[in-house]
Amino acid sequence: MAEFPFQKKADTIIPLRTMREDIATLSQRGRSPADMVAREPASLLLGQKEQLAREFASARRWRVAVIGGVIAAFMVGAGTIAFFLFFSRAPLPDEEAMRVFLPFPAVHQEEVAFRLGDREGFLSLLIQKKQRITIAQQPAFLSLRLFSLDVARTSNRQAVPTGRQASTFEVFQTLRLRPPSSLLPVFAQDMYPYILADAFVFVIPIKDPEKALEGFLAWEPFMARDFIPLLRVEAPTEPFEDRIISNVDARVSSSLSYALFGGRYAIIALSEEALRDALERLAKK
Repeated sequence: MAEFPFQKKADTIIPLRTMREDIATLSQRGRSPADMVAREPASLLLGQKEQLAREFASARRWRVAVIGGVIAAFMVGAGTIAFFLFFSRAPLPDEEAMRVFLPFPAVHQEEVAFRLGDREGFLSLLIQKKQRITIAQQPAFLSLRLFSLDVARTSNRQAVPTGRQASTFEVFQTLRLRPPSSLLPVFAQDMYPYILADAFVFVIPIKDPEKALEGFLAWEPFMARDFIPLLRVEAPTEPFEDRIISNVDARVSSSLSYALFGGRYAIIALSEEALRDALERLAKK
């Protein structure tokens, strides 16, 4: 038998393993040399996968913690800025808060505060305002606002104005004006009531002029009935007829008239003279 070299380490002589000895050892354990090649690298790879998984999980936890901290800091900063912006605003003066941008200017402005659904009280206020205003070829604008019960500020539960402008729907609902269901959605939220030529005029922005015209034509047989309380006359028997007023197509009856101006506004006037005045002022705007 041939002799094998020896390796010297720290004054200790350790014999080197040989392949023959490894094969003999494997044979005694019921394994083949192929197991040595196939299983040991697999075991090594499995250990590497576990190590990589642990490192990835640790990195992911750190990433989540960092991102969460950044988001929390951003939310705290945004909340702080919003707080100071909101509470540091200087309160607007009453006249600034009540300002309304009108389709055309008005020399006089009167506020009418009413309770939602109180038709008689609302009509009485409108008539009183109309009688008190002296019109000298100048328009008067009526600012229609709502009342509400503010228990926190009034111990006797008196009604106080909310300061909110009443919407077109709320005005129509309280006055019991009943346009066709297809017409009301065409109206914008804001409406602008005037007194011109000693008559009420309602200027309402519209969203679709074609649907608005169809809705008004369907409303014509019932408009006079709805506006009788404001007309303060019996319902006119004359039907509506076409009329050109200030180069605008209009529909006119004996006590009620309306027109669509520039595809932007619907004007309902309780006299032909008031409609003419409104159209002329809109044309100059």
